[in-house]
This record gives sequence, C-alpha cells and structure tokens, in this order.
Amino acid sequence: MFAHSNKNNAAQEGYELAQQYLHQHKYSEAETLFQKSAQEFEKVLGAEHRRTLESKFWLAQSVYKQNQYAKAETLFQKSVQEREKVLDAVDRGTADSRFWLALTVYNQHQYAKAETLFQKSAQEFEKVLGAEHMGTLDSKFWLAVTVYNQHQYAKAETLFQKSVQEREKVLGAEHNDTLNSKFFLERAVSKKNQYTETRQPLPELVQKREKVLSIEHEDTPKTKPLASGLSAISQLSIQPPAETVANRLGEYFGADKCGRAQYTDFDIARISLLLKQANPEWSKVPRIYIILRTIGCLSHLDTFIDLGFSDYWLPFTERSLPHCVRPSQRSQFVATQNIAMTQSLDLEKGAAGQHCNFDQKEVLPLEEKGIIGSGGYGQVDKVLSLVSFKEYARKRVTRHMAFGRRTEDLQSFIAEIEILKRLNHHHIVEFVGSYTDPRFMGLIMSPVADMDLSTYLEGVDTSRHMELRTFFGCLARALEFLHEQKVR
Repeated sequence: MFAHSNKNNAAQEGYELAQQYLHQHKYSEAETLFQKSAQEFEKVLGAEHRRTLESKFWLAQSVYKQNQYAKAETLFQKSVQEREKVLDAVDRGTADSRFWLALTVYNQHQYAKAETLFQKSAQEFEKVLGAEHMGTLDSKFWLAVTVYNQHQYAKAETLFQKSVQEREKVLGAEHNDTLNSKFFLERAVSKKNQYTETRQPLPELVQKREKVLSIEHEDTPKTKPLASGLSAISQLSIQPPAETVANRLGEYFGADKCGRAQYTDFDIARISLLLKQANPEWSKVPRIYIILRTIGCLSHLDTFIDLGFSDYWLPFTERSLPHCVRPSQRSQFVATQNIAMTQSLDLEKGAAGQHCNFDQKEVLPLEEKGIIGSGGYGQVDKVLSLVSFKEYARKRVTRHMAFGRRTEDLQSFIAEIEILKRLNHHHIVEFVGSYTDPRFMGLIMSPVADMDLSTYLEGVDTSRHMELRTFFGCLARALEFLHEQKVR
C-alpha cells in the first residue's frame, strides 16, 4: 500500500516539476518529466485516470514548444482519442486537445486539415463553455486564419467579420484580440479585392502573405499580428515584417516623443505585441524595454532577462539595478522609469497596493487561461499576469449586481475582498489585488487550485488514507485562525 502511495507521490512531484520547467521555457526537461510522470501515473492509477491524461496532454505541449510539430501532432492526436474515449467527445479537455492539434497541423501548413479541426474545436468549446468563452473565440479566429491561408478571401472576410463582432461584444472594441481580428479582416478585404482584379495572385504576393502570416515562435496560439496602424495595410504587403515592426516601434520613440510624461497601459500593450513579432522574450518586459531604449541602454535588456528581472520589479532604486548598468546610467534609469509606471503594476502588490480601476480604453493586464469553477454570485478562473507572468486565481462578479435585488451579493463580494486583505496564513489563499473594469469587479488570489476537495477525493483510493489524515490538521488550523480573526 505504501509503495503504491510513494509511486503516486513521486509521479505527482515529477508532474509539478515538469510544469515549472514548462513555465521557465525549459521544454526539453519538461518533456522528459512529463513522459515519466505519464508512465508512472498510468502504472499506478491506470491509463484512463485524469492525471494520466493530463500528463500526456502536457507532454504534447512541451514537444510543441520545441517546434517539433510532426511529433506533437501524433501526441495531440492520441490525446484527443484517449480523452474522447474516457471523458466525452464534448468535454473541455477534449476541446483543448483538439485545438492544439489544429495549431500543430496549421504550423505544418496543412491548412485544409487545420480548418476542419478548428471548426470542430469551436463547436466543442461553444457547447461545453458557451459562445463567449475564450476557447470558442480563439478557435473561430484561427478557423478564419486557416481559410485566409487557403486564399479563400471572401469566406475569410465573413469569418473575420463575425470574429470582430463576437470579440468586441465580449472583450471590448479596444482589446488586443479584437484589434487582431480587425487587422485580419482588413487584410482579407484587401486581398479579396486584389484577387478579384487579377484572378490569380502573383507568386511574390503569395510569398509575402505566407511570410507575414506564418507564426513559428513558441507562443503561436497567443501571437498577435500588428494590430496598430490598420490604415497602413497596403504597406505590410510590401515591407518585410521585421522592418515593419521596427517602424511601428519607432513611432513610440521618435524625436517628438522624447521627454513624454507617461506611456499608458494601452501603449505598453501595443509595444509588447510588436516586440513579440521580433523577440518573444523582450515582449514580456515592455516597461523595462521602454526605459532602457529611452536612455539609450537597450543593450542591457538581455542581461535583465537572464538575471530574472521583470516589469514586476519596478520601481527600481539605483542599488537594486543589475551590475551591468553603469553608475551614470543608474541615475538616468531611476529618473526615467516613471514614464512606464502605470496602475497595472499596482495590481499584484497585495494589501500594500491600491484597488485598480480600468476604463473602457485601458488594457487589463491579465490573460484568461481557463475556468476553474463558479459560485452563487461569481465565477473563478485561472489568469496569467502580463506583468509578472505569474498564474493566479481570479474571482469576479458583474457590476450589474450593484443595482436591483443582487446588491447584497456585490456588497458581500466587497466584504470578502476586505477580509482577505487582512488574512495572512499559509493554509488560506493570499490576496494579490483587486480591480474594476466597465463590466466586472475582480479579486486576484494565489495560489491557483487544481481542483476542489470533492474532485480530489473522487480520485483517491485507500492507499492515500494516511496522506488524507494530515488534511484534517491543516483544515483545523485554518478554521482556528479564521475564528481568531472573527471571520465567519
């Protein structure tokens, strides 16, 4: 019994370490550990257990991140088949596997096959999670992209038009994903007109299109084409993408921009999107990029990244800057850094931070990663911070609750935020930050739970009873602390 439990624990530890490697972009190491954890979970829990299926899915992800698309295709195809067999053809896990299978096929330029897969994943996401879920919206967007790549511009125009409408409704007109759909809609219209005039696109134009649209770096599903400058679409057909990116970035740092008082969150999000086209790692530290470029020290940026610095470290003092920054540059950096300091940086400061208010035109620095669950008046999902690139749990409620019969629910949610701010215990979730935007009030917490206790108990056999006994002590200590803090 104990040997069985030890093997399960070892598999779980290997799985968690593999996830850490994946987040650190150590994809080869992650692949090895996911392969091993999948084998161990299968041996201990069975081929159809949820942990086994998850390990195999993430194994495919780690291979995909190494751009080994043919190998990843085989693994994702197997993941789809096994999840359909064990779970259901219409299940969140199955839809996830099929979406990534479609992306893998897309990256091998098998556009007709990818089109079929994206169509099906869109249907599955919509049936399981609804028309407004990110999985549904992303699947429909990539469906349109695959149609575009087959030069079916009239059909692509219709699909991109629908993508714009749906993303605008759910995310807002100025959200990066909405702008992304608008960008491709404009290109589809432009190419449709060219195709109508010439009847056959010129070979060099086809080559240019393929070059602009091929997305080969590690963050394929989240890559954002150049959403700014929609009026300059015709230029994108002529200029090489690298030159276009440099020109767009230059618009934020021209002579007329010298000495500017402040970059907005929207500016920073645009700069990050542009950087992603040239250097995905730079796109994760857009504020440090802005500061270093402004003071003429951009050559230090890779050193900042290698040392593990991120925008989350702002503001710096002269003493906290890395050694590569010379003394004269340190004072420049500290004096200049305010131009990139926005309220988004305050969102993860815990109780020491301020409640953030994002208006319709501002960009929320969070990327939705999937729904965890829902309660009586709120939904909980997993989000990725685009400042620190840490994963958090987010609970949010609609602001419409401020009116009518559900006013008490919103008041209870606000009270929950205030209570969590003053709690500090290792068995209780930690308050990270809170915000409001035009539609929601949100609470950010850490860590992210993989599941609730009921789900965990469903997968536990008698071999883990000894481990479960320790849970009661943890629960008792947490409850004792809550009672001491007068929390009911």
